[in-house]
Amino acid sequence: MILSHRHRFIFVHVFKNAGTSFRRALLPRFRSPGREGVGVVLHLLQKKGILKVRSGSYYRLLARWSVQPMPMHSTALQVANFYGEKVFREYCSVAIVRNPWDWQVSHYHYILKMPQHREHKTVKAFPSFKEYLRWRCRKRVARQLDFVVDEHGDCLVRNFLRFEYLGEDIESLSHYLGWPISLPRLNQSEHLRYDCYYDEESRGWVADRFQEDIKFLGYNFDNSVTPLPPNLSLE
Repeated sequence: MILSHRHRFIFVHVFKNAGTSFRRALLPRFRSPGREGVGVVLHLLQKKGILKVRSGSYYRLLARWSVQPMPMHSTALQVANFYGEKVFREYCSVAIVRNPWDWQVSHYHYILKMPQHREHKTVKAFPSFKEYLRWRCRKRVARQLDFVVDEHGDCLVRNFLRFEYLGEDIESLSHYLGWPISLPRLNQSEHLRYDCYYDEESRGWVADRFQEDIKFLGYNFDNSVTPLPPNLSLE
């Protein structure tokens, strides 16, 4: 995630939705000149046990030097618990969302190409994407909604960019912020179109397991979408 008080901006990073590229494009604008390296040093000292402070104190210390004192994939609720819900009412908050069927294919191929991933060995052992998906959908899995709602299920994030129309939505966000955003191509997985990996049965598994995402975000399997509510598009 990114939170910049100076720019009054929050980016909630849902994994495998071009978030790494988005962060890379934004951070040079948001970092305080000459201070970005200090946050990295503090993080390494904490990780190695040299800097021993309570978690809250550590993040507040890091917040003085970095625009991203919280973990990369912090949820909106975690941000609200740390900074207060007021930031979501007053700041421009953004998340990138994606077709849930496409999301699962992308996540699968990302894990396969990352030997250091904690699930790599497990996922690599499956003979096919369908067998992987059967296993995944039987587990307790993260939804995209889990990244953007509070404990009552109310949406905290005000602006959604759709992965499928990211070029157009980035242009709208650039206009909103007043400066251009150019996304590098990072962490991309090489694979066929997502619909090539599904049959009727496996399509149904995703439809059932991620029904809240599908309903709230307005996705269909064929990538046709229904409009988001007015308060969830760039104002």
